[in-house]
Amino acid sequence: MPLALGPLSGLHILLIEDEPAIVATLEDFLEEFGCATTACCNRTTALTRARQPGYDLALIDVDRSHCLTGFPVIAALTEQRIPLIATTQDADLIGMRVALPAGTPILIKPYSLAALYVVLVGLAARLIS
Repeated sequence: MPLALGPLSGLHILLIEDEPAIVATLEDFLEEFGCATTACCNRTTALTRARQPGYDLALIDVDRSHCLTGFPVIAALTEQRIPLIATTQDADLIGMRVALPAGTPILIKPYSLAALYVVLVGLAARLIS
């Protein structure tokens, strides 16, 4: 049963992740906290969704193999003023930092759901302030 009155309740989160198992885990986790989710498993769909209004924040998987296609998605989300959380397996963050808006949290995979929760609550607090 979702925690309908928690700090994440009511948020609509765009999930951009190409691993179906990770998407399923994130959807279950976020729905437990009262979030609505829309998942995109490829960059074409992600770019279309990123240009649509209605998302409170986005969780996007970024890595070197997706950088060229990921940058337009990041740009579209930034244009829509959608706060981002970047996830990656790439420990070399220099290239990613250049592409991401200043202050974007980055979680290195494998990250814990507890770490994700802390970052989400921090961003949610900024959304309502």
